[in-house]
Amino acid sequence: MYSRYAHLATIAVDVGDVVAVGAKLGTIGTMPGKPGWEHLHFDVSLTDVLLGEPGHWPGSDRAAVVANYVDPAEWLRENV
Repeated sequence: MYSRYAHLATIAVDVGDVVAVGAKLGTIGTMPGKPGWEHLHFDVSLTDVLLGEPGHWPGSDRAAVVANYVDPAEWLRENV
């Protein structure tokens, strides 16, 4: 399983770090030309797509989302 936080301005952890609830992972970046759109994505995938090209996101390509991304809450309900 792979996960990432996207749209970070700074990253405070390294790959493989174990983090606790409430730990600071980084700071949210800005979106140039779109004031007020600051946000964070938490992506989870069972494939290695998140290790590929930085900034990868399939946008409105629903087939790519279904093929590569999972809902973490749904995965936990089914697997834990």
